[in-house]
Amino acid sequence: MLTIDPTYGTSQQFQFRVEDLTIHGMINGLSDIPKRSEFRLNNGEFRPFYVEPIHDEGTDWLNGYKKSPGELRCRHFGEFCVEISRHDSQLRIGKNQLELVIAAGNDTISKIIEFDWNPAPLQ
Repeated sequence: MLTIDPTYGTSQQFQFRVEDLTIHGMINGLSDIPKRSEFRLNNGEFRPFYVEPIHDEGTDWLNGYKKSPGELRCRHFGEFCVEISRHDSQLRIGKNQLELVIAAGNDTISKIIEFDWNPAPLQ
């Protein structure tokens, strides 16, 4: 059974000092690379997000890394990273809703993550 498990839960907060809002997590139950991994912010257009496609077995983490685009961000098979620019036109001050969709095998699942965005400097 596929599950989308955000590292910091389904309710998060971001404030001023970030250039990109980053949502990390794990897709559990994957047996192969997903056919679809997309997100949409506040019911906007769907966009792809990265899910680590390479298994860890045999990776020498002391002297080397995996040959994948997410080698330093997503170490484990099924780990994901969604990055949203603080300048994204769909990003709102205050409450935002992020929908993640994964299709793998015969299953398609989705998960809603809500987060607050505050671009004001810390006082």
